[in-house]
Amino acid sequence: MTTFCLTLAVTFVAIALWGVSYGFVKAGRELHNGMLSRLMHSPMSYFDTTPLGRILNRFSKEIDTVDIALPRNTRYFCNAFFLGVTLVLQIMIALPLIAAIVIPLLAAIYFVKRYYQMTAMQLKRLDGLTRAPLISSLQQSFAGTAVILATGQTARFIAESHRKVDSLSSILHLSNALLHWLCLSNLLIANTLTTIVSFTCVILRNTAAFPNEPAVVGLALMSAVAFTILLQWMVQNLCDLEYSLLSTERIRDYTEAPVEAPAIVPDNRPPPKWPYKGQITFQNYSTRYRPGLELVLEGINGTIASGEKIGVVGRTGSGKSSLTLALLRIIEPAGGAISIDGTDISKIGLQDLRSRITIIPQEATLFGGSLRMNVDPTQEASDEQIWDALESSRLKPYFQVSPQGLDTRISEGGSNLSVGQRQLICLARALLRRSKILILDEATAAIDFETDKYVQEVVRKEFSDCTVITIAHRINTIMDSTRVLVMDAGRIREFDTPANLVEQPDSLFYKLAKDAGAI
Repeated sequence: MTTFCLTLAVTFVAIALWGVSYGFVKAGRELHNGMLSRLMHSPMSYFDTTPLGRILNRFSKEIDTVDIALPRNTRYFCNAFFLGVTLVLQIMIALPLIAAIVIPLLAAIYFVKRYYQMTAMQLKRLDGLTRAPLISSLQQSFAGTAVILATGQTARFIAESHRKVDSLSSILHLSNALLHWLCLSNLLIANTLTTIVSFTCVILRNTAAFPNEPAVVGLALMSAVAFTILLQWMVQNLCDLEYSLLSTERIRDYTEAPVEAPAIVPDNRPPPKWPYKGQITFQNYSTRYRPGLELVLEGINGTIASGEKIGVVGRTGSGKSSLTLALLRIIEPAGGAISIDGTDISKIGLQDLRSRITIIPQEATLFGGSLRMNVDPTQEASDEQIWDALESSRLKPYFQVSPQGLDTRISEGGSNLSVGQRQLICLARALLRRSKILILDEATAAIDFETDKYVQEVVRKEFSDCTVITIAHRINTIMDSTRVLVMDAGRIREFDTPANLVEQPDSLFYKLAKDAGAI
C-alpha cells in the first residue's frame, strides 16, 4: 500500500511539473512570436520613435525572464507559500493563543513587501531606461568604429559609455541594497514570531492553556525557527514573481504595436501581370512621416508615362527620397492619391504593391547566407537565370571561380564584398525580377564612376521598356533622362526635359547642374 501511494504521489507530481513546464514554454513562445510578428509588420514611423536598444532589450532580457525566471519564481513561491502555511498552522494547532499575533505579523509582512515592491518597481523602470541607451550606444559605436577612429572621437565615446555604465551600475547597487533591507525586515518579523512562541512556552508552561506534551512544544518551536528561514525566501520569490510578470506586460505592449496596412486585400487584388505599362499618376498627393509632423510632400501632381526615364533631383531635404517611400507606401498618404496603370495603390495590399516594384537603394542590403539567397530571396528563379543576371551585372567571373558557385557564403551586410560588388548584387536582383517600374534611389552615389557608368548602361539596355525613376546624386547621370523632376521643399518645382531646363538660366535645375559641373 505504501509503495502504491508513493508511486501515485510521484506520478501526480510529475504530471503537475510537466503541465506547468509545458504551459510556460507555450506561453513564452506565443509572446515571442506575437511580438516578432507585430514588429515585422510595424510601419517605419514606429521604429523612428522607438529606440532599437529598447526593442533588443525586449527580445533578450524580457524574453529570458519569461522563459527562465518566471517559471522558476512561480515554482519557488508556490513551494515556499504552501510550506509556510503548513508551518504556521502547526504553530497555531500546538499553541492556539499564537493565533492572536499571526494576523498583525502578516500585516507587517504585507506592508514591508508593499513598500519594497513600490521602490523596486521604480528601480526596475530606471534600469530599463538606463540599459536601453547603453545597448543602443554600444551598437552604434560598433557600427561606426571606422568613423570614430578616423575622426579621433574614441575618448569621447569611451567616456560616454563609462557614464552610461556607471548610471546602470548605480541602479543595480540600489537594487541590491533594497534587497538586503527586505531580508533584514523579514528576518526581524520572523524572529518576533519565534521569540513570542518561545516566551509563550516558558510563561504558560504550567497553565491549562499550555499543552503538556513535550513533543507538541518541540514541534511549535521547530516550526517557528523554520518559518524564520522560510519567510525571507517566500517574500523574495513573491517579489521576483511580480517583477517577472512585469516582463510579460512589457512584451504585451509590443504585441499591440501599430501595424502597416494588410499585405493582401482579397477583394481588391491587382491582376497577375500588373502593372502592364508602368504609368504613374500623382493626384494632389501629400504625405508626412507620421501624424503630428509637417508635410514632406505637398500637392504633388503629374503623370509619368509608360517607359519614361525620369530623373529626380533637388537639394537635401527637398523630398526626393520621400517620393520613393510614397511609391512603396512606406509612408501613407495624408491626402490625394498615387495611381499605377489606373490602380490606386492605397486600395491594394502592400505585398501586391511592393512585389511589383523594384528598387536599388543607396545602401545595398545583403543578408548572411548564400549568394543564391541574396540574388533570389523568393527562390523563384532557376540557376541559369541567376547566372545570367550575374553575368549582366559583371559578377559572374568573380563568383564562377568559387568552388561553391551560387552557394558562396555572403557575410551579414555583405562585409566580405566591396561596396561596388554589393550594389551590383542589387542590380542582379533587379535584372532577375524584371519589374515594369524600377527605382534607383541614389544607387550609384557610393560607387566609383566606372561602375556608375556601367550600371547606367545596363539600366538603359535591360530596362528600355520599363519606367525608370532615378533619384540622382550626380547630375550627369540623369542628363539623358526623358524628363527631369526637380523637387524643392516637398513640391514639384520643375518637370521638363533636361534640354529645355538647361536652356532656362533662371531654372533651379540649371543652378544645380552648374554647381555640379554638368554644364
